[in-house]
Parts: sequence; structure tokens; C-alpha cells
Amino acid sequence: MKPGLARHVKQPRVLPVATVCATMRHVSQEAPPPAAGAAARLRDRLAGVERSPESVRVGVLRAGVGAVRRGRLWVTAYVPDLMPPVAIVGGSRPGPVVAIVGGVHGGETASIQAVRELVGRLRPDALAGTVILVPVANVAAFRDRRPFVNPLDGQDLNESFPGAGRGGPTTRLAHALSEHVLTVADVVIDLHAGELIQAVDELVLVEAGPSSSPSDAPAAAMDLAEVFGLARVIVTHQPRSLIAAAQAMGKPAIAAQAAQRGTVSPSAGDALRDGALRVLAALGMWPEAPPAAPALQLHAGWAVATSTVDGFWLPAIQVGDRVQAGQPLGTVDPLDGTGTPADVSAPADGRVVGVVISLAAAASTALVLIARPETAWPGGVDPGPDRG
Repeated sequence: MKPGLARHVKQPRVLPVATVCATMRHVSQEAPPPAAGAAARLRDRLAGVERSPESVRVGVLRAGVGAVRRGRLWVTAYVPDLMPPVAIVGGSRPGPVVAIVGGVHGGETASIQAVRELVGRLRPDALAGTVILVPVANVAAFRDRRPFVNPLDGQDLNESFPGAGRGGPTTRLAHALSEHVLTVADVVIDLHAGELIQAVDELVLVEAGPSSSPSDAPAAAMDLAEVFGLARVIVTHQPRSLIAAAQAMGKPAIAAQAAQRGTVSPSAGDALRDGALRVLAALGMWPEAPPAAPALQLHAGWAVATSTVDGFWLPAIQVGDRVQAGQPLGTVDPLDGTGTPADVSAPADGRVVGVVISLAAAASTALVLIARPETAWPGGVDPGPDRG
């Protein structure tokens, strides 16, 4: 997952017609583990939400009491790669509606794997409410093994929300997801992971507007991030992201990413799957809550180190390292073999949470993500000592 890594040459746009059909968040601080307080607050926010699964529709795909329904989200009748698969698990009794989306970036395989596992694991007879599951939001990028962008038009789906009914493929795909998934849900969880060319840390992102300040983050989203239970929370600002669109609709929303590199393994999606189950358990929708991370480390925003030249990227750091502003992070050797290697330095103090692992570097593109420091957890939590 990234705030704008390498761009790709655009391909000809298609002009689909949006319709839906059933066929379907230097010094980091340590706070106590996700407490009953966060879970209780989250549950209280949705205490009055008792929606029967039969009332939930994703387009014309209707959920059923005690049933699993599958289909496709039609964005165009002309480009099948713009039709994400959808599964709706209807519980045996009323409750909230939670949407869980994976594969917004098609190479983030752990996110896709986590949603697929949830489809198989959530038993309707043990579930209250409804869970909408989208394993692969960006089908074209997934099939093309394309990092970050939709190969149909070179656009990043997570920089395209809320989308529009008219425009290019990615714009229309974002619109369809906004209109037929986000608007239906009471809570939204967007799952990400390391990409085919990027290693990342395990963390949860919370949208807080331009300040990227925890004090400006919605309390419901902060509670949701606590309950999800990964080791780091970064409060940031990505105004065209899926979670920003959901938040603009008044929905508690987070983006969570697993510490994977776009590879396939039996356990790749475990952290994301378990985080989603913790949320469902906190909402009273699911009986089992897997153990969470023993501590939460909070960061206010992130800084991005970029390349100044095209060439060969040789990193000298790795995910999890602490860095100081001005510290060398690596070099980029010029592509033609002439001239002096370009140094890449840390733009701020913090901790490395993302590193491009591809040899290829392009001018003005991001190579390293650094989580900025934060000194306090909102809500009066007394941070403990930094564990490093």
C-alpha cells in the first residue's frame, strides 16, 4: 500500500456504463492493548443498528438470512475486468453491516487472501448482521499483476474515490464501489499489504484530514483501529482513498495492511483476517476474537523519500528501522552507468514502514515511507515506554 508510488504509461481509456448485476495510522509511543473500552465504544455507536440481512442489497444482489450469496459488481458490460467479485454473508439474526474490501491494489495478495478466507470462515448460523466481502476490487490490476494502478488507464483506484458515473474505467469502478458497497455498509474495512515491488510494515491507517493529527481523527475510526489490533496506527491524509470516501459518508472506516511482499503463502492473510474477526466480535456480530497485538504504537502522518533520477535502487535500510532526518537510506545508480550515484536521505525522523524492493527506480517516485513521531494517544491514554 502506498501514497503514490511509480506511475505507469496510460493505456487507451474505455468508457463503461456503471451498473450492478447479480451473478454473482524520532519517537513512537506504546499504549495498552486494544481494551474493552474501545470495543465497548464501537459497539455503543452501532447499538441501534439492527438490520435484517434480507434488507441488504449490493446492486441487485440481495443478502439472505443464514445464507451466502455470490455475484459480480458490474461496472461495464464491455470490460469484464471491471467486475469485482462480491460475496454477502447474511447472519441468522439482525445486526450491523460491515464491508471488507481487498485487492484495491491488485498485487497486494495478502489482502485478497484474507478476504477469501473470511468468505469461507464466516458461518451464517454464527453471524449476526451482514458482511459484504469484495476479495478483488481491482480485477484488471490483479490479472495483469500490475502494482498499484489499473492497467486499463494507469490510474490508482485508491486515489480515485468517490469516483463518478462518467469518466475512465478507474473513476467508474470507484463510483460503483462507493455507490453499491460503501453506502450500504455501517462500518468499512479496506485491506492492503505489501506489493509485488514493495515491503511494508503491519499497520492500520486512519484518515484525519490535512493535519494528519490524531486529535483530528474521528473517534469512531480510532476505536476501530484499536480493535483491529495491529501493532502500529498511522493517522494520515489520503483525500481520494476508499476510507476517505466512506468517512465522508459518516461511516467508521480504516485501512489495514499486512507485512507481506506480494507473495503467496498459507499465512499471508492471517493478520488481516484476524483483525477483521476482532472487529466483528467487538460489534457483537461474531463469537470469536483472536488475540490482538500486545501494544499499539501511534504515529502522526508519514514522510516520503523519493528518487531524483532514473536508475538502480540500492536500499541501505529495511522495514522497521529507526531513522533520523538526513540519514542515508540508499542510493540510486544512474541508469546509463555514468555520473555519481544519487543519495536518497530521510526527509524526517521516524520509523521505516515501507520500502521499494524492486531494483528499478524512477525520478520523482517514492522509494521509502517513514512514519512520523507522535507523543500521545488520544482519549487520555497514558503511553508506556517505547519498546523500540
